[in-house]
Amino acid sequence: MAANDNLYIPFGQWDEADKKEAGLLPAGDYVLKVVDVEVTKIKTGPNEGTPGIVVWYKAVDAPAGLEDIYIVDRFYTMKSTLWRFAGFLRAVGLKVTQNDMSLPYKQLLGRKVTATLEDGEPFKNKVKSEVASYAPVPKTAPMQGSGLTEDTSFVEDVATKAVDPAVADAMLNGGGSGYTVEDPWAMDESISL
Repeated sequence: MAANDNLYIPFGQWDEADKKEAGLLPAGDYVLKVVDVEVTKIKTGPNEGTPGIVVWYKAVDAPAGLEDIYIVDRFYTMKSTLWRFAGFLRAVGLKVTQNDMSLPYKQLLGRKVTATLEDGEPFKNKVKSEVASYAPVPKTAPMQGSGLTEDTSFVEDVATKAVDPAVADAMLNGGGSGYTVEDPWAMDESISL
């Protein structure tokens, strides 16, 4: 074999962890986290060349032993499927209007969405989960293992709304009680027992 008959394979650039294959989770509602987004185009058929994105997720609340299952969904820019693309973008917290937009798709990484998963149709003897619908992740989520709920909307509201700085400081710092975010166990010295 001559030296120029060799094929150079850059395995040094390959990380086996990069391999993603969609799998199957039990049907139901899950909180999914976007772990990868790729730009794509439809490869065949009457809509060949239509751009879109492939979104890869992992379930935040997957059953034990199924945490490494990937869920995949595709969104294309055809007029007949824009309603689904808009529903996904709204569910991850982006504003969608009737105006054309440019999507900075890498900003989707790390965002979470609630999705209803169903078993897809078998393809090459494999069944994979398919997303039937999307919804925003509720602001009030269960606290891990406690049976209680934590209202995360209070801190988000203070952080995102135009609030009088003195009022915001009082709300976040206990209104003069001595409690502060930095030192939650501090006592107000003006209180006598």
